Amino acid sequence: MEVEVKVTDKQGRAVSDLNREDFRLLENGESQNIRSFEYVAEPSLDKLAAREARDPSTRDSTAKAQRPDRLPQGTTWIYITGRVNPEDRKRVWRRMTQFLDQNLQPGVLVSIEGGQFTSSRATLQDGVRQLIERGGTPGSLADLESGQQGVRFGEIEYDPRYQARIDNLNDVFADLARQRMRYFGDFFLYRYIDLVKSLSVLPGKKVVILLTRGALGTNANKDVMRRLIAEAIRARVTFYVVETPRLSARNPYLPDATFPGYQLPADGSLRIVLNSADYNVPRMNMGLPASSLTAPTGGKAARNVLGLGSVLTAVSDSLRGYYVIGYSPEDPNSEDRRRNIRIEVNHPRLTLDYRKAYYEPTHFARLSPTERRIDLHHYLKHDVPFTDIPLTLAYDFFRSDDGEAVLYASVGIHSSYLPVGKQKKRSEIRFTALAQARNVERRKDPFYVQKDVQIRASAKYLEAFLQARGAVLHVPIEMKLGPGKYEWKVVLRNEHSGDVGTYKTVIVLPDLAGREQSSSLLLTGCYSSELVPQIKRRDMSSSSASAQEGVLVDRKRFYTDSSHTYRKGDPIYLVYDLYDVPAQEESTLPATKLMLIRGQQQMNAPEVTDYRYEWRRESSDVRYLMALDSAGLAPGDYQLLAVLPNGKEAIYRNFSVVADKQPDLWLDPSHALMSCKMQ
Repeated sequence: MEVEVKVTDKQGRAVSDLNREDFRLLENGESQNIRSFEYVAEPSLDKLAAREARDPSTRDSTAKAQRPDRLPQGTTWIYITGRVNPEDRKRVWRRMTQFLDQNLQPGVLVSIEGGQFTSSRATLQDGVRQLIERGGTPGSLADLESGQQGVRFGEIEYDPRYQARIDNLNDVFADLARQRMRYFGDFFLYRYIDLVKSLSVLPGKKVVILLTRGALGTNANKDVMRRLIAEAIRARVTFYVVETPRLSARNPYLPDATFPGYQLPADGSLRIVLNSADYNVPRMNMGLPASSLTAPTGGKAARNVLGLGSVLTAVSDSLRGYYVIGYSPEDPNSEDRRRNIRIEVNHPRLTLDYRKAYYEPTHFARLSPTERRIDLHHYLKHDVPFTDIPLTLAYDFFRSDDGEAVLYASVGIHSSYLPVGKQKKRSEIRFTALAQARNVERRKDPFYVQKDVQIRASAKYLEAFLQARGAVLHVPIEMKLGPGKYEWKVVLRNEHSGDVGTYKTVIVLPDLAGREQSSSLLLTGCYSSELVPQIKRRDMSSSSASAQEGVLVDRKRFYTDSSHTYRKGDPIYLVYDLYDVPAQEESTLPATKLMLIRGQQQMNAPEVTDYRYEWRRESSDVRYLMALDSAGLAPGDYQLLAVLPNGKEAIYRNFSVVADKQPDLWLDPSHALMSCKMQ
């Protein structure tokens, strides 16, 4: 831990000639050994002017790239972010440029909206200009305030049967607004938790200057705010916040036929769709004050843009003229407690200013339900993958009855990485999977699917499965998406330890309603019906929020296989769709031609032990089902091609055959587990 201490005499002047031996530091009443000690002096303007006179280029030069561990302890990192109303641009521009001119001294580096930390005035002034003109850099933290990050706050629909019970539209909408505001506040604060963690790797003092047009959160966000404050104090990050709201002339709580926040269909059902851009009432006194963040971290807040100057002055005053006292707490235990700090100096009539307490790191088990929920969404914002739990993924897409594409995905977890914990006398596998599909070609809200899975088993059964060679638990995920290119992410979290695994890929869904002879293909080893052996309830039970999933064929549901690895001798099922087949061709459709390739060599296609197809006249679709015999396939990697009737195109899937493999498990929508060991 490092503590910044400002020491002043009774005239308010900084005292700079104290030594390590002059201080005593206590944590929770226990004296601590001071391991590091440094005084960060106020800069000498005379020396700075003399330096610039000798070398004018030093006034406008990008800081040389240096390794963080070689930077001096007194380095200060300033991160500026926010949104500015058009009416306030001139005032903010004048104050910001003045602040930069006065404070770009040796050891001070500035970043605008996550750009490069630099001391170049030209670079920073250009960054401030873009920040002000755009109201915030697109994709930045501040961009979240306007809802442009595409956060989906949800949609609430009321059945017409309950229409008579809705007496006041204002009350209904106000409730929705509160839900939206809480979710927005949680997510907004979590973005800054991420920023603090990023800044924590930098040595020295860190300052965040935030211009915000709305509240930081509500009373419902206190747990998240507490975590942000705790992270900031441990990382020596100080927040300075300037609220820059302007009163809106529109009150979204009042019914208005032109207001886009609700629609009243002609059939009498009430449908309210709430988007972040539809809400702009900054003076409802519903939010946490900015001081709730700035005071504990040692910063200052202003309620309007007129206070920007005083806030920037406070930042300037805080940059130099303080001691940094470092120590390692003698109590290594962490139980999410508050630790109080007291610093004493052996000189009379001196005033000390420092942070009086900090919180221990919060273990995952003690996170609040709100923190856990938003934390899961937060992982989707990271481009760097998390690999505590390695994942496999496979997907296929089929056309639904209404002509839209449905994505059938399967996330696989190897048995040796299953998140296992204890629940009373039984072992328990408990995890949450959250998938997100974001259309990269259209600026639309992402689509989410979340599954909360809890599996309890006898220790004997679970131990056998965990030690099974090659066994995989498959989690099916179904999404109904329109045609286009999607960034598809999934995060899976161990709800016992907080360990996380993520997977990211790009999926292109074709327009299945707009092409003739388009097709889909699924290769799997599992289907759900009365013929599939079920795990005995006395051995294992599970729960999941799944709906009916899987591709339906002849009253059986076939599941996507995330690994496409099959044991030699087990059947491999192929579900194959043809779309928009003219009715007159029904009687002339040939059997599907299959090709098998291993390496560069074409092999004989595997024997088909079961073959059937069904003609769906309403949608002009043909669905084939084939069971392939893998007994004649040597272990290795293969590529299976299904040739389209025109003979010029084919769909392929890669798969592997192994000599020895334990049966996989699939999560079944009926809240049971299926073992797909076929006889």
